Amino acid sequence: MAVAVEKDAFRPYFEGTMQATCSALTLDSTELHEYAFAVFANLSKVMEREFSPVLPELVPHLLSVIAGSDAVAESEQRKLQEAIYSQNNGDDSDEEDGGGIDPTMMVSTAMMEAKKAAVVAIAEMASHCGQDFTPYIPQAFVTFAGDPNNEKSQGSIDYWHPAIKEETLKVRPSEERSDELAKPSLITKTTRARTSVQHTSPK
Repeated sequence: MAVAVEKDAFRPYFEGTMQATCSALTLDSTELHEYAFAVFANLSKVMEREFSPVLPELVPHLLSVIAGSDAVAESEQRKLQEAIYSQNNGDDSDEEDGGGIDPTMMVSTAMMEAKKAAVVAIAEMASHCGQDFTPYIPQAFVTFAGDPNNEKSQGSIDYWHPAIKEETLKVRPSEERSDELAKPSLITKTTRARTSVQHTSPK
């Protein structure tokens, strides 16, 4: 609704909507949290810098969701990665077992969807809150791309499911900022550099 009526018309309802949406985060429902993150994304897009006063509470929480562990075991992640690789390379050997279904469609955990929504929300805040988002850039960068000083560090760009990687690469800085840490091209470059170090390091 906020997107439809735009900022001026929605302003009287902004505070109440934020209070109701934030209260959803106190409930033990990952699905509800996902919907709340989507609301935050839309509200930041509509209200722009008027959304900034809630950044100190929301941004750290969203980044912790993105960086947190989900319910899919590492062994299952590896199986899915192998299935995705096989399909991308035209391997039909397990078509009888999988029925030709895209392996990325077989697993969609509530936490994975919440992570995706959190990435989108952070992206919208970074894009529409201007300079007010600047203090959060270093932490956001590490969450998205991993620590460039630690080759074992992983960010959401390294996540096992391509949907999370795709949303991470869509993050764009505000036109008001020129901070190099906010540029998605640097996220890609840093990840590639870290991967190169890992591949060339002696065993």
